[in-house]
Amino acid sequence: GSIFYTNKVGIGTTAVPDTNQLLVKGGTETDRLNVTGVSTFLGVSTFNEDVTFTGASYNVVWDKSDNALEFGDNAKAKFGTGGDLQIYHQSSGNHSYINEGGSGNLYIGGNGLYLTNSGSTEQYLTALANGSVSIFYDNTKRFETTTSGISVTGTTDTDNFINTGISTFV
Repeated sequence: GSIFYTNKVGIGTTAVPDTNQLLVKGGTETDRLNVTGVSTFLGVSTFNEDVTFTGASYNVVWDKSDNALEFGDNAKAKFGTGGDLQIYHQSSGNHSYINEGGSGNLYIGGNGLYLTNSGSTEQYLTALANGSVSIFYDNTKRFETTTSGISVTGTTDTDNFINTGISTFV
């Protein structure tokens, strides 16, 4: 049979009897399309508005106005065949996670590594390529590796001190 829209025959559109399929050749435009079951889109598919990927419990949205793929609370971005690497935000407890659960390690690379608060206004740790690693307390550098060892700023509280070389105390 034919499919009619705006009182015209849909050219290149065919309903396949006894299969519940609709074949469209060429192009079609619709205001709303709900697809259930397994669907295959061949070639380039363009979506001009937000797109929601509905999960069994949590959703992911491509937000056009924000140019962002937004994961709802508890929705996970998984990478690797077994989902070894997961990134997600857990609503209970309001915590965020990067979890490497496979048999390998998690590597974070860069010429400099900076761990800061969410506003990047307070440093926790910095690590520089071919340079120092520094640890901060309340945004004040307290520990730093140097070419000759370490540098500690402030008081050192030590339960045991064993020295095998020259020590100078001032």
